[in-house]
Amino acid sequence: MKHITYFLFFIFIINFNNSFAEDKKGLSLQDSIKYTYENNNELKAVREDLKATKTYKTQAIGEGFLPTVSLESQRGDSSSTSNLSTGGKQRIERDIDKDQVVLSQPIFRGGRTLTQLKTENSRIKIKQYELLEKEQSLILQTINAYIDVLQTQTIYKIAKENKQALKKSYDYSLIRKQYKKANLSEVSFAEARYSLARKELIEAKKNFILSESNFEKIIGLKPYLLKDNLNILFRKIRGKKFTEEEVYNKSLSQNINYLSYKETYQFNRNNLRNAKTEFAPSVYLKAVSSKGREYNTTESRMLNTNENSVSLNLSIPLMSSGSNYFNHKRASHLVNKSKFDLFNAKKSLKNESIKVYEELVASKSFVHFMQIYVKSTKTSLYAMEQEEKYGQKTIIDVLDRRKEYFAAKINLINAKVDSTKAYYNLKFFIGELKVN
Repeated sequence: MKHITYFLFFIFIINFNNSFAEDKKGLSLQDSIKYTYENNNELKAVREDLKATKTYKTQAIGEGFLPTVSLESQRGDSSSTSNLSTGGKQRIERDIDKDQVVLSQPIFRGGRTLTQLKTENSRIKIKQYELLEKEQSLILQTINAYIDVLQTQTIYKIAKENKQALKKSYDYSLIRKQYKKANLSEVSFAEARYSLARKELIEAKKNFILSESNFEKIIGLKPYLLKDNLNILFRKIRGKKFTEEEVYNKSLSQNINYLSYKETYQFNRNNLRNAKTEFAPSVYLKAVSSKGREYNTTESRMLNTNENSVSLNLSIPLMSSGSNYFNHKRASHLVNKSKFDLFNAKKSLKNESIKVYEELVASKSFVHFMQIYVKSTKTSLYAMEQEEKYGQKTIIDVLDRRKEYFAAKINLINAKVDSTKAYYNLKFFIGELKVN
């Protein structure tokens, strides 16, 4: 019994260590993106909408190329009254039992078959772009939510360190006051800065909790332990370089919003061609095979029928209550409108490409400047603390420099966040955000 207990305890320790190792592994940014991509309900709905849209193409193929077969069956009694040549009337009753198979094969539909297929292909592509845009937007939201947690988490950590440092300064000022080496104003100033640090810590914690809540709302997971940190993400994008011309050229062929406008214009053009076919004649091959019997109860006579016929039917539309003319005018209007929208989209694409490029360049430069500023304020703070020990500076001077150093570190964190987000925003604009 004792050996079994030791064995179970050993198994428990192994499982605990494995689970702890899995938790310690954490959730990377790519893991978050992949999970959101596979489990987001809005994305699933758009995918289902795309599947439903593809059935229109199947319908167009069936209407344009495949025959239509129908079975007509007639059962029952009929009666009629006919006038005889003698001036009398005769009532005739019949018992009818008849089956008929009708096959209708489209031969020529005025070009409608091909235009319908092109129209439905364009409709499917538009839905595909809607899905891509939703995927790209969701990936960008996931990235921003992940970075926001890292940002607020880091600021919260810095705020805790700042509070601890100011607490030591405040306690140190009280001790110095006891030995009459610090006056009341210095102690009050240290106390005020300590109180401000406590307030900043509370705000940092609140922002951290809100970012975690937003992360869980978007991704569907709790940010229990994030594997990446802000410096890792920034190092990954720091060496990535783009040119303004490269961003614009890539966006012309990959920007989902612009491609959607192009495909909408093509869809409306195909729709206009489709509307024109309503004025064209159509030719159908019609084959009829019928078999049945008819019993005349008045004359007590049985009539068996067995008929087969094949014919070409020509249908020429002359007037359909003006609907064909209305459809043509409406399709023509949509073509002109989508052409104008496409022109504006291409025009704004150039301006937007310049904007996202300049934002990335500026954000990277600001990070560089803030790194220099943090380093210089840290060195200056250390020097001022040494001077304060020898009475060359007051504690107020030290606290002012510490506040400047704290603000510099926060600004550096925000600069790295802005630069990282600017990089992913540029990738989103180009249309290059990926799951893996």
